[in-house]
Amino acid sequence: MRFLALLALWLAAAEALAAGPDPMQRLGVAEARGGLWCLATGADGAAAGAALLLYEPYAGLRADARLAAAGEECGELKSRFHWPRQPDAPVRVFRIQPQDPAGIADLSGAGALFALLGAPAPVAGGGIDLDADGRPERFRICTSREGLNFVVESGEDVLWHAYYYLGLDVEPDCPERIYAE
Repeated sequence: MRFLALLALWLAAAEALAAGPDPMQRLGVAEARGGLWCLATGADGAAAGAALLLYEPYAGLRADARLAAAGEECGELKSRFHWPRQPDAPVRVFRIQPQDPAGIADLSGAGALFALLGAPAPVAGGGIDLDADGRPERFRICTSREGLNFVVESGEDVLWHAYYYLGLDVEPDCPERIYAE
């Protein structure tokens, strides 16, 4: 009996390792200011040279990019960005090197948008599937009193939430449930 319990535990651990890192560790928020693109993320795997997908969920716009070295040029983003569900979690900031001029031109008016490390799993009909279960997650950008909330949901569950401070009053339109822990 003890052997079967150990075997089941070992199989569960092996399955978790095979699944790879938490897909939510691949997310961040990108911003464009004066032609400079920057990324704020908590992803441990973020490093210069890493592939990045910039994503605006409402129009479905995408552009490929790469991470550049962290630089002082993007330091201001760090002061405007935090994790509401994990306020003490670290924020790492990088410059972004666009790789897709046409896609970047389409996204330049967005100001702030989602950024995903690596290439997400393709989904029939569009969208982005972070956990490779064949179903797209819902990406939402909504407003609170002075900022933008970047939210990734699966059904009614909030999987990831980041806050971007705008510094001006806006009309809140986020559902209350995104703030629940």
